[in-house]
Amino acid sequence: MGVKGKLGILVLTSVVIVSVCFWYTQNKLNLDREVAISTEVKKVVGEVSDKYQVHNTSIVNGGKNPTISINVYDKNNVPRVKSYLKTNLSEDDLEHYEVDVFSNRNT
Repeated sequence: MGVKGKLGILVLTSVVIVSVCFWYTQNKLNLDREVAISTEVKKVVGEVSDKYQVHNTSIVNGGKNPTISINVYDKNNVPRVKSYLKTNLSEDDLEHYEVDVFSNRNT
């Protein structure tokens, strides 16, 4: 094997190592962000459940459509819950999650 072959293998190996390091760093940062967001969101959603009559809640984090869904008993509370979430969640959380507050009841 000549000098060009050894140099080619060295360059190829270096590119693979740098690529793996870059991929690992990016995935680690994304996982850390999701965990931090999830903790803050769970706290605020828990406060909503305590403050308003909530039938159920769902937090889906990850994938293409991260969503916070809240089903309230009284449809008159829907705007109040939306306002509470907008006030208490950070801008990053509001951009990350689609917020869906609704009521299946007519009262």
